[in-house]
Amino acid sequence: MARRKMSELMEEESRLCSLVWYERTLRYTDEQLAKMPPDIRKGRDAAKARIEDEYPEEVAAITNHDEFIADPFQVGLNLGKLMAIRWASGEEANNGDT
Repeated sequence: MARRKMSELMEEESRLCSLVWYERTLRYTDEQLAKMPPDIRKGRDAAKARIEDEYPEEVAAITNHDEFIADPFQVGLNLGKLMAIRWASGEEANNGDT
């Protein structure tokens, strides 16, 4: 098995960070969104739209579920991969920040 190049890992880290962030934005309630400053909410909505356009299949894998806001398995898999890439590249362990 060939090792991945650091550039490939960093590209994947960026993709996974976007997807983990996207899932986390789904957890906001209508009440929380109403309290969000308009400029922050506008930026959030623009970032969500960019992620939906850039990763449509991945967003569908996260959001197409009846019982949950997001698929817990896919969310956990994305976060686990993100943290593993960060750990392998020398960052602190348990860094799931987005």
